[in-house]
Amino acid sequence: MEYEILKKWIFLNQDIKQSIEMFLDNPNKLKNYKFIEDTFYLNDKIIVISKNKLKIEVEGTIVNIAKDNKLCIIKQTSQSSVYIYPSQYYCFVKQTKNKNNDRKFYETLLKII
Repeated sequence: MEYEILKKWIFLNQDIKQSIEMFLDNPNKLKNYKFIEDTFYLNDKIIVISKNKLKIEVEGTIVNIAKDNKLCIIKQTSQSSVYIYPSQYYCFVKQTKNKNNDRKFYETLLKII
């Protein structure tokens, strides 16, 4: 059985990112990242933290989003791919300030459709 050990702590604090940073070995990794629960786009830089261990499981780029909301992430270090269900993890997406951003393109495209 999987346990989410910070569930009550996060509910009381209301700030998920700050709550998780307190328990990470290297909290600076999440410096430019934003917590996302449901909306993911291709080419997003992502850090995935397991809810039951509070360890960084995957760091990489989203390359595929399956119909059952499964994400395919290419790891930064080994160029191997991993499939995850985002509901089992805390997912942080990098905030980019580049005008030529895929995330803004996909958001705009979804609004048009």
